[in-house]
Parts: sequence; C-alpha cells; structure tokens
Amino acid sequence: MGEHFASKITYPFVTVPSKIWDVHLSPIEQSVLLRIIFRAGRASECYEGRASIAQACCMSVRSVSAAFDVLELCNIIQIQSRRHEAKTNIITVNDPAYNIVTGK
Repeated sequence: MGEHFASKITYPFVTVPSKIWDVHLSPIEQSVLLRIIFRAGRASECYEGRASIAQACCMSVRSVSAAFDVLELCNIIQIQSRRHEAKTNIITVNDPAYNIVTGK
C-alpha cells in the first residue's frame, strides 16, 4: 500500500500538457489527437489506421473520421493518402499544432 500507483506503470505513456485545453477540441478530437501524437513520436508522423485508432480510443471508425476532418480543417494534422499503395495513410502533426500540444 505504500507504493504509489504511478510507480507501477511499465508501459509508455504521453504526458498531456495543459495547453491542449487552449485548442478547444471536443473530447473525441482530443483523444484522437493524443493517440496520433503518441504513435507519431519525435518524427511527428503516425502510420496507424483509423480502425486501430478507433479501437485504441474505444470509439467508432466514424467518430475517428469525423475527428480527422476537424483536425485537418484546423490545420492541426495533415493526412497523406497512400491508398494506391494499399498502405495506411501518413498522418503528420503540423509544427504549430505540435508546439501547442506539447508545450514546446
């Protein structure tokens, strides 16, 4: 009982800076953005598909697609289609948005 819960975490996690609340996204859009940032890492590119993001965020693929639309419209992410190569899209976190979310 003396050991703190956080000391037992052995998996990677994302620290959420307080600036994410300044972007005024819905909880669904925030979840999707954080998943993208988590999977993108320092390269700022995520190769995870919509279905995988939906499963990880406990939401429907339709909800993820709607969140993608908003995040793209706000210029927070950019999606490069690779449908012709039968590969998942490349989701890039744009620098200004990445700076807002990460606090850099």
